[in-house]
Amino acid sequence: MIVERRSLFCLVPLLILIGMLHITKSMHFTIFHFVRSGILDGVSRAKEMYGELKIMVTEHSMGGAMAAFCGLDLALIYGGNNVEVMTFGQPRIGNAAFASYYSEVVPNTFRVTHEHDLVPHLPLIISTYHIRPIITFQQS
Repeated sequence: MIVERRSLFCLVPLLILIGMLHITKSMHFTIFHFVRSGILDGVSRAKEMYGELKIMVTEHSMGGAMAAFCGLDLALIYGGNNVEVMTFGQPRIGNAAFASYYSEVVPNTFRVTHEHDLVPHLPLIISTYHIRPIITFQQS
C-alpha cells in the first residue's frame, strides 16, 4: 500500500506540469507578440549600425518555444538564410504542418536536447511535433 501512495504522489507533480504546459503552449506565442516590437526595433538598429549581418536567436527550455516563434518571424522579414535559431531543451510546438513550414522557412535551426530532460518531450500530446534537426545528448 505504501508503494502505491508513493507512486501516486510522484505522479501529481508531473500531471500538474503537463497541465501547465498545455495551458502555456499558446502563451509562448502571446508573450512573443508582447515583446515583438522591441525585438524588431533592436534588430533594425543593429542592422543600421553594422550593416547586413546574420541574426541568431537562442533560448533555453520554455523560452526556446518563444525563440522558435521569434526566429520564424525574423526569417519571414529578413529571409531564412539570414536567421539562425538554436534552442536548448525546447518543448514541442505546433502540428505537422507547422513543423514542415517552419523547417522550410528557417532552415538554419538546431534543437539541442538531453535524453533525460523532460521538457523536450512535452507536451505529451500526439499532435505536437519537433522542429528538426534535433541534436540529442545521451547519458554516458
